[in-house]
Amino acid sequence: MNHAIQISIDEIKKLKKPVVKVTAGQPKKFDFYEMRDKIVKYFEHCNRDDVDEDLTITGLAAVCGFYGRMQLYEYMKYPEFSDLIKSARNVVEGGYEKDLRRNSTSGIIFALKQFGWTDAVENNVKINNEDPEQLKKEIAGLLKSEGLD
Repeated sequence: MNHAIQISIDEIKKLKKPVVKVTAGQPKKFDFYEMRDKIVKYFEHCNRDDVDEDLTITGLAAVCGFYGRMQLYEYMKYPEFSDLIKSARNVVEGGYEKDLRRNSTSGIIFALKQFGWTDAVENNVKINNEDPEQLKKEIAGLLKSEGLD
């Protein structure tokens, strides 16, 4: 049993449906408390010692009754479901992060990039000189040092 997942399950169980202003339109297809209970049941199932099933976003979407992960993400935009789905998504993301240390990483890196992670290196250069000719020289020097001239 993963204790971090169990703590997350306990926190998700405590979530209450937020009070939101009722607007005109079709009622939501899913009920907050039913969805919360399905998420908890899925996490508890996958967290058992005798079960070899990883938590996934598509698995989460399926147990909630969505057609796919994109429908789950759409529901994350609704205020009454936002915290619940973000909390559940965070648990799945934590599983991928944990797997980085023990498995082949290419698939896991791809999954984490879908959560917004990046492996890009950023270079920030601040130039305080406003002389255009001096700026051109500094830019040329930077390009040359990076082998981009």
